[in-house]
Amino acid sequence: MSRPAAFADTDFHHAPGDAPAWQESVLLFLMDRASGLTLYMRIGTQPVRNVCQEWVYIQTPDGIRFRRLRFDLPVTERTRADDGFGAGGLVWTYRADGTIALTGRYADAAFDLVYRDFYPSMPCWRWIGREQADIGAAAHYESSGRVTGRVTVAGRTWDIVDGLGHRDHSWGTRDGDNLRACRWLVGTTGPELSHSLFSFLDAHGNFALGGWVMRDGVLAHARALDIVADTNIDGLTVRGGKAVIGLDDGSEVVVAVTAVSSFITGHDSDHGGPASYVCAETVSRTRIGDRDGICCFTVGNNASGPGRPAAAVWGDVSTLVDGLSGAGA
Repeated sequence: MSRPAAFADTDFHHAPGDAPAWQESVLLFLMDRASGLTLYMRIGTQPVRNVCQEWVYIQTPDGIRFRRLRFDLPVTERTRADDGFGAGGLVWTYRADGTIALTGRYADAAFDLVYRDFYPSMPCWRWIGREQADIGAAAHYESSGRVTGRVTVAGRTWDIVDGLGHRDHSWGTRDGDNLRACRWLVGTTGPELSHSLFSFLDAHGNFALGGWVMRDGVLAHARALDIVADTNIDGLTVRGGKAVIGLDDGSEVVVAVTAVSSFITGHDSDHGGPASYVCAETVSRTRIGDRDGICCFTVGNNASGPGRPAAAVWGDVSTLVDGLSGAGA
């Protein structure tokens, strides 16, 4: 397949470096604001090692969860195709009409989704201050958009009526031992307002801090940023949080976050271990002024570095169990 002209060269796969830890990934998360259904999917490719990764996490409005995290999967012809990416049951396809088709096929879950950008995928971020941490992604592009389609879990099907989503695409050498703390609060209320806010502490004690807000197609970078997470008693998942962004145009934006669904992952293992960070990926509702939106609030806390896998999580919001779980599963 040829590369659709509707997308930029940065949207497609890139030539890998020589390092075994070089990776390239695409991800999309969404929430249907009408029903509350959430979905997170990621395809990770590691061409130097000739393997790929598959992450899927779905939570239905009545609390059923579907989780599938796979690492070191075999590469297929779809893994780094000319028109997209693939891993396991996931397929990501760039289409000539400027949309992205996203499909997943499993015994207990399936989805067929179409995503369209509100604005072209753009590089992140302009750093605040002088420090530059090694965030493990030499390039990182993001965009928010509208999602339509259908999701089936445990034999029940939901149409996406009011779907908002956000995608990212990153590539470069990623060291799972390097992350000590991160906050990624990224999302949208619709074409009128989207945001990407980021903080990262690396193993050398360096901070990366940056962010931007897109308002009606006009970009403003952060000159000051504070992100606070309300952590549950498991020390890993969050119930929400807040961010305050001072922008270079002199304005301020406040994002209030309420968690809806969360799953735990690491770079090379499904909930941490040697040389793998641990993060809670939390699809959430947001309130920004008088607007309601959605976000993914990624929180990683590994102050002393990686080690053993996470032992447990607060079951009201997350699970470490693969397959179906949750109320009514």
